[in-house]
Amino acid sequence: MSIASMADGAIQRKLAKAGAATTVVPRPATGEAAARTITPLKAASDVARYIPTEAIAIYIAILVGAFGPLKLVAGMKASDLDYSSRWHFFFIMLGVTVALVWLIYAAKTRETPAKDPDKRYNIPVFEMAIAAVALAAWAAALPDTPFADFHWYGGWFAPTVLATATALLPLIAAAAGRTAPTYEEANPTPRAGGQA
Repeated sequence: MSIASMADGAIQRKLAKAGAATTVVPRPATGEAAARTITPLKAASDVARYIPTEAIAIYIAILVGAFGPLKLVAGMKASDLDYSSRWHFFFIMLGVTVALVWLIYAAKTRETPAKDPDKRYNIPVFEMAIAAVALAAWAAALPDTPFADFHWYGGWFAPTVLATATALLPLIAAAAGRTAPTYEEANPTPRAGGQA
């Protein structure tokens, strides 16, 4: 999933709170019902929703393209290298990630029905924070990370941080009541052949 998925969750929560119903337009080729139950695949969606793939893709592309691999001289440890430019880039990308969440959210709210005239100015703070934490976890797990600047960084750290963040972020979202709602249709339109 992605930041766009996080924005969808924030928009759906706001619509549900405002009492707005969701609909699914019929597929012209199949003649399916005009509306039906919208149930996200919870297990996959809850884990994948909080991975900011757009920001991670930008981070990896620039990290690989602009910085290249670290080169260790014989007798040198990874923590002996200068990581200042990588740290600067890391913190810039945290800011870019937060900005991407807001920009995608703002763009998506332009596409939703205009119940709230000020909806574009609502800020999805929770999603911004979660995206920044997720990017930090992914950045810590990537090769040539600036976290290698620390002497304690080692083989155990990257998989532990990534697995912990991947497992905990959906749980934090659920505990904070920030999961995307599931909508159920009260009166489904019957399909051709008498099936609902």
